Amino acid sequence: MGYALCAVIASILTLASFMKVQKFAFFGNLKEALSDIKEVPIFMKGAMISLAVICLLGGALLLPGLSDAFIRPASRVLEGGRAYSTAVVEDIEP
Repeated sequence: MGYALCAVIASILTLASFMKVQKFAFFGNLKEALSDIKEVPIFMKGAMISLAVICLLGGALLLPGLSDAFIRPASRVLEGGRAYSTAVVEDIEP
C-alpha cells in the first residue's frame, strides 16, 4: 500500500513538473534574444517527417518478423510470470 501511494505521489509530481515545462515552452513569451530565430528549412522537416513515418510503419505494419523474434517470447514470459519469478528468486537465494 505504501509503495502504491509513493508511486501515485511521484506520478502527480512528475505530471505537474511536465505541465509547467510545457506551459513555458509552448505558451510563454519569447525572449528578445531569441526573436531572430527562423524556422528550419523544408528539407529538414521532410527528413524528420519521413523518419517518423518509417518508424511508425516499421513498428506497426512492415516488420512482422520482429513479432516472432521479440514480442511473442516476451508475451510468453509475461504469461508465465509466476514461473519466471520463481526461477529468478531461486537463482538469487543462497
